[in-house]
Amino acid sequence: MIQIRKKLRSLAAAAVCIVLLFTGLTAAFAQEDAALHLLLIGEDAADVGNGRSDTMMLAQIVPATGEIRLVSFLRDTYLPIPGHGYDRLNAAYVYGGKELLSQTLTGVFGVRIDRTAKVDFAAMAGIVDRMGGVELEISEAERKALNKILNVYCKERGITPQPLEQSGLVRMNGIQALSYSRVRSLDSDFVRVSRQQNVLSALLSQAMLLEPYDLLGLATECMSNMETDLTLNDLMNLLPLLWQQNGLSLSTARVPFDGTCRDIKVDGKWVLETDTAANARLLAEFLAED
Repeated sequence: MIQIRKKLRSLAAAAVCIVLLFTGLTAAFAQEDAALHLLLIGEDAADVGNGRSDTMMLAQIVPATGEIRLVSFLRDTYLPIPGHGYDRLNAAYVYGGKELLSQTLTGVFGVRIDRTAKVDFAAMAGIVDRMGGVELEISEAERKALNKILNVYCKERGITPQPLEQSGLVRMNGIQALSYSRVRSLDSDFVRVSRQQNVLSALLSQAMLLEPYDLLGLATECMSNMETDLTLNDLMNLLPLLWQQNGLSLSTARVPFDGTCRDIKVDGKWVLETDTAANARLLAEFLAED
């Protein structure tokens, strides 16, 4: 668990616009006893229809305790999607957008989803740049892997690549951080979601350093680059409430949990066969509201 004991000036959404969304939502529900559950979707944008939901996180915000519990759902999790039989979890978003993805997660794992926020890769990279980048510790193997992803990303979009030149403790720009969060060739999707959570934690720390004027500008930019049911008016009216808070804590998990899945091949593709009942139980324990 990461304890954040400084007085917060911001708390917002990700990966990424995530950090800003946390800000408004925590304040918006600060006077309610129940926790808020926000589904965060990182989309690999498509030319037509929905892209793939390569990042799927459920953020539970508990106003009474100042806690944020963040759960990453692995995209290859094999489970039933209403109206489409069994498939990978990220296919739910392709088939039916945020509505079907929410319905799938609720139906299989029993989680409550109050609001959603979706941002595509380009917008995520832009927000990281707007915040001055993120500082993370990375290995030499990770540096080489992210640079390969970065080169492909830039080539597809006609962008001049700016590869990361060194490993260790480095400050990454938006495209570099995005590429880092997509690395999985070195290990697995399990480790990849840990990288995504690392980026989110770094963004949260970075947001704490911003002045109110900068936060307002960043909020405006974020709201124009995401799909969410949180309004800019919510942020403007509720941000001052956060300055009175003593702090908050962030804890993370992922689904499937350790020991609850195995790799199998279905129709020529590898998926994660998952014990959904065990994961529903473990998820409920992780999200338990005291």
